[in-house]
Amino acid sequence: LLHVCVQHERVDLLPFILDKTTEIMNGLDHNKRTALHYAVDKNAEAMVGILLGKPGIELRHHDISLQTVLHSAVRCGLEILVYRVLSECPQLFFAKGASGHTPMGYLRATEEPSLQPMKQSVERFFAKNPLLASVKPVELQKLKGRI
Repeated sequence: LLHVCVQHERVDLLPFILDKTTEIMNGLDHNKRTALHYAVDKNAEAMVGILLGKPGIELRHHDISLQTVLHSAVRCGLEILVYRVLSECPQLFFAKGASGHTPMGYLRATEEPSLQPMKQSVERFFAKNPLLASVKPVELQKLKGRI
């Protein structure tokens, strides 16, 4: 039900569903995607905000192609999620998807003008935290055990 609500962008129903049963918040579909994956893919900032406001929302989960919500968020320029990951689990910027790409690699390579402010903020964060910036790209399964 939650996945369908997000896919059809029913922002009006989302709080009601989550208030009744929060355990479905991190539920997986057949592609191992959460409702947050779908909200990010739709660039539905209001829905992402509601989901991020719920205690226990899982940011580290990956789908069958090893894509985390961060992989999609950096491509969409969804700052609310990018900054949340930056504050809670910045190591995800170095998690490899099935294609071998990391969210940080994408940000470093992009020339998309709309993504430049976010790119600069992320780079400043890692410049201030050099130990985190020296992390080598890792496979997500290894990363999950360390964060």
